[in-house]
Amino acid sequence: MLLRFTGSELIHLATRGAGLPTLVHDLQWTDTGVRAGLDLAAVEVDSLPARLALRAAGVVQIDVAVTDFDVATQLIACSVTVQARSLSMDRLLHLLQGRVNSSIATALVAQDLPADTAVLDTTDGEPVIRIAIGPAMTQLLSTSPIPAARLTSVSVTDGILQCEINLDSELQ
Repeated sequence: MLLRFTGSELIHLATRGAGLPTLVHDLQWTDTGVRAGLDLAAVEVDSLPARLALRAAGVVQIDVAVTDFDVATQLIACSVTVQARSLSMDRLLHLLQGRVNSSIATALVAQDLPADTAVLDTTDGEPVIRIAIGPAMTQLLSTSPIPAARLTSVSVTDGILQCEINLDSELQ
């Protein structure tokens, strides 16, 4: 089965029509993924230097693009590019990684998905968002008439997300 989603459909599905978090200033779908404008002045941090640095950065632009899909692990990797006025990407990620992962987990749980479905990972130097799509699909399909499905490919081409899914052999 081949599923195709436009950016506006994906954004609506992701938010389920509930709107964007206050941190997200703007959200757009691009030819390769999603671009978000984040208002860092809205981020609450404990230390004064971090608070001043985030306020100085103002609204930053973050581009997330699907770069790899591992069929065996059902893991989607997305590159992350950050453009901020006065902060280096390394400094920004150091300040925000914990909060970003916490916000992602909260949003996922609110959508009845496992909290660790997506994480921002910087262990290899370059920031990557890793999405464990297998557990998310299992959770999403648990209430559907489809007993089992396995994602076999993911790509973004010309702004269209394409997912190929193999259904349980009993349904084919």
